Amino acid sequence: MKTKITNLALIAFVCMSVACQSLYTATITLTSVVDSASKEYANVFNRGLVPPDVASQVAVAHLEYRRSMAVAHDAFVAVKEGREDNTKGAFIAAREAANRFIDVVALILTKDQTADLKTKLAKASKP
Repeated sequence: MKTKITNLALIAFVCMSVACQSLYTATITLTSVVDSASKEYANVFNRGLVPPDVASQVAVAHLEYRRSMAVAHDAFVAVKEGREDNTKGAFIAAREAANRFIDVVALILTKDQTADLKTKLAKASKP
């Protein structure tokens, strides 16, 4: 009986570890895509090619993304400390904010750049 309980505990631990790794990978992919989009935007902005209205939309979208990622960060820390076990909602909110940010940045990027960013963001579709 003791061996059976130990085996069940081990299986549960392995499943949690895999789920956490998946969430970690998805989060890293998400932040990587937004970082790439931000760099592309900065290049265009520094050349003076961004209209003021688009610049203000990008600023608002990026602020929303940062706020969502802060909530996701707090949720992940809570899980790590054993206080909470649901980070899916926080991750989904951060991913949606990242999508909105990329949609706004897409106003000044080429179709190929936008398609590349959207493809990479799709890799972070499931936590």
